[in-house]
Amino acid sequence: MGDINYFDIIANVPSNDDEIAGYFERKMKMAERDLFYNPEDFINGLRGVIKDDAAKKRSYLENEIDEAFGYGHKMSYNLRTDVLGNETYDEYHTRRVAVEIERYKSQLEEVSRDESKLLAGIDSLQGGKLKPLTRLLRGEEQRFLYAELKDKGFIGKDEDYQNFRFAFGGAPLMGEKFKKIKWCVGNKQCLRDLLSKIKCGTDAEMLRTVEHYFLDIKGQKMKLPTNRKRNEQSADENSMNEILEQFEKI
Repeated sequence: MGDINYFDIIANVPSNDDEIAGYFERKMKMAERDLFYNPEDFINGLRGVIKDDAAKKRSYLENEIDEAFGYGHKMSYNLRTDVLGNETYDEYHTRRVAVEIERYKSQLEEVSRDESKLLAGIDSLQGGKLKPLTRLLRGEEQRFLYAELKDKGFIGKDEDYQNFRFAFGGAPLMGEKFKKIKWCVGNKQCLRDLLSKIKCGTDAEMLRTVEHYFLDIKGQKMKLPTNRKRNEQSADENSMNEILEQFEKI
């Protein structure tokens, strides 16, 4: 089994968050095919390198911050020459050091964001496939939801049925590539209510996984409300409630 250049993989991760999981999946399949890696071994190796790389970057930046603090303290004792109007040379350097420290702190935050983004991308992989969003659904359940969600305007009239069944029930795509479903109403609570009834796994897993299956009304990554907040005046929520009541009777 050959070696994988994980650092090369990390260096070429797409800037678009929505493409990260697909990018890692392609790299994993290449490693499985060309180097005979098991997907689990690839994921664990990549996760370890991501964490190690982030730890090294943090250590370097934290050391730079410590040195900048020490340099600024030394300058305040040694320099007393006017350079800019009423600002003394040590005041000037103290200000410059403060700017440098803030820059390093900003870079530390960026390292943490990048680490979280990359780990979230590989967490979505499971044997080369996206984690399932819903439990297995019977054909009649899939047909009912497909028709009702289109009719009530929750999803587009042109939504492909096979694409829909991949998200709702995990039906195979027969070689086609999954296209994220656009949620066509601004109310995301409706989708949360729907998925809560048929999700695969825990509530927390549903909240993480939904972004790989849905886009919001603006075409951006889907983020569901974390808590149940019923709006009695919402026509969309009332429509979803009716759908769920009928669904339970199938």
